[in-house]
Amino acid sequence: MEKIIDIQSDKKEKFLAPFDNQQFPVLGAMSTLRRSEARAALDSIPLPHSRQETWKYTRTGKLINAVWNISHKANEVAIDDMKISGLDCYHLVFVNGHYSPTLSDNLTLETGLEVCPMSQCDGDKAAFADRLIQKNENSNAHLFNHFNSAYWTDGLLIKVDANTEIGKPIHIIHKTVGTNSASVFRHVLVAEKSSKVKVIQSFSNGGGSTYNNVLTEAWVAENAQVTIDKIQAENAEGITIAREDVRQESNSTFHINTITASGGFVRNDLAIVVDGENCMTNLYAAYAPQGKELVDNHTVVDHKKAHCESNEAYKGIVYDQATGVFNGKVFVRQDAQKTNAFQQNANILMSDSATMNSKPELEIYADDVKCSHGSTTGQFDEEAVFYLKARGISDKNARQMLVQAFVGDVLDELDDEVRAHVGSLLRF
Repeated sequence: MEKIIDIQSDKKEKFLAPFDNQQFPVLGAMSTLRRSEARAALDSIPLPHSRQETWKYTRTGKLINAVWNISHKANEVAIDDMKISGLDCYHLVFVNGHYSPTLSDNLTLETGLEVCPMSQCDGDKAAFADRLIQKNENSNAHLFNHFNSAYWTDGLLIKVDANTEIGKPIHIIHKTVGTNSASVFRHVLVAEKSSKVKVIQSFSNGGGSTYNNVLTEAWVAENAQVTIDKIQAENAEGITIAREDVRQESNSTFHINTITASGGFVRNDLAIVVDGENCMTNLYAAYAPQGKELVDNHTVVDHKKAHCESNEAYKGIVYDQATGVFNGKVFVRQDAQKTNAFQQNANILMSDSATMNSKPELEIYADDVKCSHGSTTGQFDEEAVFYLKARGISDKNARQMLVQAFVGDVLDELDDEVRAHVGSLLRF
């Protein structure tokens, strides 16, 4: 046993070593303390393994065993293919983990909106961001969450003033290039009382193997509305671990659409704390891994107050020898009476070698609630395929039509321009 522990310790030390020697932004005492606490936690947390419930179906050897490089220089790269045709939005670009001013729009965007790269925050903005950097104490926090807290190099502070509706979406583009390049981001989004904002996050890579670790903390104040579209389209050498930590206050709405079009290893963690009455929380996702890709979605929605509603709809089409994972958990605390919580995971396996592991969960401590969850995984309805083929539609087109219809209710949550862009990325 001691020998196994020593081997695991050596692996972790080699994995962390390239990151320990970096220079990191300093916002203030709180975020510095969080870095220190997270780094200490990394020493005590074991590497993910199959006996841990959160990693039961997900192997991380490809990530842990690689030696990663952090680029301190943002090389200018082509990002036109990541822009969304026809969408009028603000573009803020990160290359290899660092903000690129030449590829981004002017940071003075519109009245009531403050945007600042975390690496450039000073004065009041640095103090504000410093207060909001949180400690990862959520129920599904794991080694890679603490990794982000210890090693983030850049990100955005986005603050929307009270009673302000931002007229255009904020499109954050993450581009990672080079061999064994690692990018670690930390975004902080604050939507103050009665504000409204939409954020789009896009991920793409090029060249050799890449690793993105991104954490987005969203504070949704009373009566505020926040929407996030997350678009992941990386090649088979891309590894992404993304997490959203969200806190909702009374009468607020949080909506996230996660579209995983491609990526060798993709892990999405969502932790939503509903800490006010009359809140609405919507989590929608579509994923289509092919080859030997893996897409792992873990969600936690924690209802703490009464009269709230949450909806989850995760739909996957798994091809070839790819693997899908869904683990969704809804807590309904004792004080969260009159809660409506609905959770659904549906999947289609496109080959006999495709794998899907699904585990929806409810943990309810209140007695006046309406909650349901469900999971279905199966193959195509061949009768439906035959019906379309009998009307002159080819086998390929028939299956494509059925797949598009299957995920259509998820894609309908997107704006028209975003849906068209996503449609060009999904490989049906």
